[in-house]
Amino acid sequence: MALKNVPTATASGKDLQLAVFPTLTEALDYAAQGQTGFNYYNGRGDLTAVLPYSELRNKARALARRLQGLGRGARVALVAHTHPDFMVVFYACQYAALVPVPLPAAIHLGGHEAYVRHLRQMVADCKAAAALPR
Repeated sequence: MALKNVPTATASGKDLQLAVFPTLTEALDYAAQGQTGFNYYNGRGDLTAVLPYSELRNKARALARRLQGLGRGARVALVAHTHPDFMVVFYACQYAALVPVPLPAAIHLGGHEAYVRHLRQMVADCKAAAALPR
């Protein structure tokens, strides 16, 4: 993940192609050829992280190679944080033919222990083969 003071470009430099990609990974492969990506901001509007699509693709493919041992179609639980790592894990699952199962990131009203207990139950309920942190 690139941490920069400059967001990714708003124009990719690639021709816009609408609805021509049969999979998310093919869409990302195409987008990775351009200059755009994800920009992450905090609640004050400050840029906190930049994840160009090219970097997302490279990191996701590397992680996908490590996850393939889980077996095609296995479920992978991941907490849906607003953080670049979520997108890397989500797309790694796509490349590895796994099923990403995003879990809520909200803090549980019962405190940290109750939240962790709730997450464990959701991981068990979705029959995840693995649970990955952000």
